Amino acid sequence: LTTAQMAALTEKQVQALTTAQVSSLTTDDLTALTSKQLNAMTTEAVASLTTAQIVALTTEQFAKLDVEQISAMTTAQVAAIETADIQALTDKQVAEFSTATVVALTSDQVAALTTKQIAKMTTAQIAAIETGDIAAMSTATLSAIPVKSLVALDTAQLAALGSDQIQALTSKQIVALTTDQVAGLGTDDLNALTTEQISKLTDKQIGALTTGQVASLTTEDLTALSSKQIVALSTDSIVALTTGQAAALTTAQVAKLTEEQLAAIETADVAALTTDAVASISDRSIDALTTAQLGSDQIQALTSKQITGLTTDQVAGLGTDDLNAFTTEQIAKLDAKQVAALTTAQVSSMTTEDLTALTSKQIVALSTDAIAALTTAQAGVLTEDQVAKLTNDQISAIETADMAALSTAAISSIAAK
Repeated sequence: LTTAQMAALTEKQVQALTTAQVSSLTTDDLTALTSKQLNAMTTEAVASLTTAQIVALTTEQFAKLDVEQISAMTTAQVAAIETADIQALTDKQVAEFSTATVVALTSDQVAALTTKQIAKMTTAQIAAIETGDIAAMSTATLSAIPVKSLVALDTAQLAALGSDQIQALTSKQIVALTTDQVAGLGTDDLNALTTEQISKLTDKQIGALTTGQVASLTTEDLTALSSKQIVALSTDSIVALTTGQAAALTTAQVAKLTEEQLAAIETADVAALTTDAVASISDRSIDALTTAQLGSDQIQALTSKQITGLTTDQVAGLGTDDLNAFTTEQIAKLDAKQVAALTTAQVSSMTTEDLTALTSKQIVALSTDAIAALTTAQAGVLTEDQVAKLTNDQISAIETADMAALSTAAISSIAAK
């Protein structure tokens, strides 16, 4: 038959063509068929088309194929469809692709898919896109993937995404990522997320971050985490923080750290915290830190409530330099139990200003060993009121040289007892 004769065939006649007849048609004969004629072909006839014939089909002809005909196409046929023809397919036609057909798509074909087509693809189809092909998708089509389908992507597919693609993910898509998907992100992929995207991660997603991921966060991303997100970090993640990251933590973030998280912070990282950050730690959580972790500047930054929140072990663990870093006002905030916990080395190292700042209640709380440890210089500055409050056991503990150093007024207060 000539091309003109082919074009004259009725739809019933076209439908009657055998697979052998269809596969023998020239490309000119095939392209001469109207959309209605082509639409009349049986699914078997469509499946018999050669790849050369597939390439020859016009965009208009492709657009008119029904879903049954599309479903009948082989993977080889689909792989032969030109990108312009791929774009001409309706979203319903694309939705009829089998997962095997999706696997057969070339990177160029996947890149040619429109946002409407992607949005209508099934979860199984999205999951079937090969890693090399998903990397070829435009940022627009990637952001068009439905949330329910995005969660079907495996870690290898997500890892194939480029920085631009990662940044194109919408807030809804970010929130929908499973904990396994989040944990599977490479550090480069995680760092490709914008600060806004990072702030959208749920508590569970934050909790799923690996130590490697947390350690790779930029200070900008870390400081963008909300108080709820910070609390969601695992203790292992807290341990993984670098000193640079620790130094960047805001006062609001540090104030929300749990006791377990505070206890997990490494000594070098605690030392990197700003004095304002240390001062923001609640008095109920301050006991999670060891005094060995705090530097002199940080100790001086402790608030009155934090001072009273220190345990006796923490107080006793203060180095003499750290104790001397306390201001007179801070010393005055120590309660009787804390004063009683002071070691002899700590007491003998106290400045005369700090010693004279002790209240009568604090003086009485000093152990007899602490009294015995006083230097003659310290004994010489004890006030009349302080000495008057000393117990008999404490007075007995004062060494002879120290007793001689007491002022006459202080001696008189003893005599008055």
